[in-house]
Amino acid sequence: VDLEASVNESVDELLEIALRMHPRDAPILMVAADFQQLRGAISASQKLLTRAVDSDPGNRLAWSNLIALDANLGALEEMAQHALEAMERFPLEVEFALMTGMAHLDMGDHATSADALQRGLGLITDDKALEARVAGMLGDALHALGEAERAAAAYERSLANDPNNPMVLNNHAYYLALEGKNLERALECSSLALALNPSSANLMDTHAWVLYKLERYPEALDYITQALFYSEKQGPAFLDHDGDIRAAMGDKEGAINSWKKALELGGDKDEINLKIKAIS
Repeated sequence: VDLEASVNESVDELLEIALRMHPRDAPILMVAADFQQLRGAISASQKLLTRAVDSDPGNRLAWSNLIALDANLGALEEMAQHALEAMERFPLEVEFALMTGMAHLDMGDHATSADALQRGLGLITDDKALEARVAGMLGDALHALGEAERAAAAYERSLANDPNNPMVLNNHAYYLALEGKNLERALECSSLALALNPSSANLMDTHAWVLYKLERYPEALDYITQALFYSEKQGPAFLDHDGDIRAAMGDKEGAINSWKKALELGGDKDEINLKIKAIS
């Protein structure tokens, strides 16, 4: 251990001297960043890599390492900004388009995310798994922007490349059901998602909602009951759906009870109170 500490100290001193002599030398800054990362000094490594891309903005590897470190630190805003800068500097690199799309999607900047992911899709060749991943995220961004048809097309593109992704299947099914469009396709997707992950309460809820939209109420009630049973932390959405299904079946008392519980858990007051008033 003493030997290791001694070696670390020597390397530290050498890098300090090198950086004093060449403070804007990107390769030296990158070596110093790697050394700090190996020691677990992630924040110091990030600062050095920021200096490296400032000194040599055309250094693709420095940008890539910096964005990965931003992600490691959970520095979402910095990751989003660095990824966007890198994407603009390297417009033919799918990695930077993907990172821009991911970071801005997490930040809720859906327009920037959708633009980046669309660009990324145009750069992918012969990589089905990556195409599926990018198209799935694009579907999420487009749905958030209210572009339902483009979102559905993106989900279909994702599933054409990876037909067994439960999350994409679930999102596609749920959003089709919300739109009340292509419900048979929604049922295919929700059924397959549930077959792949049969103990997921979220997938049961989606399947119930699709069945409800298809007016298959007894089956919908069965699945929403299972969703409520299996959910570790019940939120208002499941209970709201339970109320809608019970109301459609003529169980006014049961519907009102579920909606009131949904209200207690933070459900949409205006919408739920209107539904209670309509059947009271």
